[in-house]
Amino acid sequence: MDRVKRKSSKVIGYWMSEKKSQKLNWTDFASVCREHGYSLIKINLDMPLEEQGPFTVILHKLTVIIASAIQGNAKAQATIDAVEHYIRRHPEMAVIDPLENVRKLLDRYVSYRVVHDSKLEEIDVFIPMSVELTSDDPEVNLEKIVSAGIGFPFVCKPSVGHGTSDCHKMTIIFNEKGVVDCKPPCVAQAFVNHNAILYKIYVLGEDF
Repeated sequence: MDRVKRKSSKVIGYWMSEKKSQKLNWTDFASVCREHGYSLIKINLDMPLEEQGPFTVILHKLTVIIASAIQGNAKAQATIDAVEHYIRRHPEMAVIDPLENVRKLLDRYVSYRVVHDSKLEEIDVFIPMSVELTSDDPEVNLEKIVSAGIGFPFVCKPSVGHGTSDCHKMTIIFNEKGVVDCKPPCVAQAFVNHNAILYKIYVLGEDF
């Protein structure tokens, strides 16, 4: 479809990694899109977005690239800067999900605060007590842990919760001497024995 025709049609531009793409049934999704008057175009992040649009919607899974940018990868940061520049130039376009929301979910401590400040606790969903550690000084970190009311043992998790090779590496800290093993930026969280049972909660607007 050329750009002249696209200006009068509804276009969903999408991007996700090949690994993620292989898990989805794009043939069926494309059929559903066509039934509702949308065409589906895969975005090439190595090309200017202005040359590929206009888009009615951008659907993306830029999590890994955003995480790499947060950790200082210059190429990833340039890619995200280009995407955000395009989004700012086209406020009429819907973005799923807004990049600022993705950043919140990537930051464990921020996402914990979002849940803590929500109404989810009214249905017995809770976040164990936690504190963010940003210092390389174990004494400073120990003081923050004690001030937060977190006892031993506790779990130490990287602040970045997705998109990196180390994001799921966690450490159990059993005593004060073990605080030296906390590698900031990280989150110290009270240990709760959940018997390896995890629940996923999906939120859409005000519904969950």
